[in-house]
Amino acid sequence: MWDIGLEIGHSVRSLSDCEREAEADVTVITNLLESRLIAGPESLREAMRERLSAEHIWPADRFFEAKWQEQIARHYRYNNSEYHLEPNLKSSPGGLRDIQMIGWVAKRHFGTEHYTDIVANGFMNDAELRILEPGAGLLVAGALCPAHDYRPRRRPPAV
Repeated sequence: MWDIGLEIGHSVRSLSDCEREAEADVTVITNLLESRLIAGPESLREAMRERLSAEHIWPADRFFEAKWQEQIARHYRYNNSEYHLEPNLKSSPGGLRDIQMIGWVAKRHFGTEHYTDIVANGFMNDAELRILEPGAGLLVAGALCPAHDYRPRRRPPAV
């Protein structure tokens, strides 16, 4: 992944560190909500999920308000317009972050894992889901894998 220039986020923290950092910053709790177990005991991941649950930190209403304010600030940086000659597919209004926000808020509020779960909880209807899913796929492809943004590393000339 690093070979093609992807910036991969990672950290090493204890459960207490995760809890402390998540309490202090909505972006940390958001990232931890999206975390996936790659290796190690599932019980450790479950212990983290319990410590980070809405009952302990960032209740759903407070989480929503913080994400909403974050979205307002992000949209302001892009002049509250999606109509730019070259919009930022990830961060501009209507971009990938806006779609992800729906998932993050629903995950915090309902404990959902998939957009279909959001429909089951009445947060969105089937027609909205049929619009959202293909749009999200296009934005992921455009925001994360743009051909024009791929720049292989330059290698020093052979000696």
